[in-house]
Amino acid sequence: FLAAITRPIIIFSSTRPEMFVLAFAFRVVLTSPRPYWDTAVRGWIIDEDCQKNNGVRREGVILGFRATLRVIGLIIIQLVTIGMSAAGIDNTLPDGCPQKQSGVLYIRLIVGVLLPFCQILQLLLIEWFPIKGERLEQILAKQRETVLENMIEAEISPGLN
Repeated sequence: FLAAITRPIIIFSSTRPEMFVLAFAFRVVLTSPRPYWDTAVRGWIIDEDCQKNNGVRREGVILGFRATLRVIGLIIIQLVTIGMSAAGIDNTLPDGCPQKQSGVLYIRLIVGVLLPFCQILQLLLIEWFPIKGERLEQILAKQRETVLENMIEAEISPGLN
């Protein structure tokens, strides 16, 4: 949340390129825990689905759906990148050459408005994610029970002697 708030302030307070670097640094430092949350959630969704379907594992469907969402996101990123050219950014100019004001405004709006909006949306999705609290404890308890049953079964079975 802090990164989403500080980015527009940094981006729109100055025209110096160093401010873009500072905004990026704030984003990286302040949003780094999200990938760990994403990894845990993927496991919780798969575990809950497996428990609800009597052990039928459908990771492929779940991961395929997530991959589809990711590809849609990549398409949106490409459209935003194409928009830079439409806004007047000329990537054939040498570094340090001035760009059209419309292109500079486009980049400032993307970095200072669109990205913070996406970060706030991400924060809301994390906050509203339904697997937490008692529901999460039930999933984890069932997983522990299943692991214990499998360990006991492995000790009892004669194996391949």
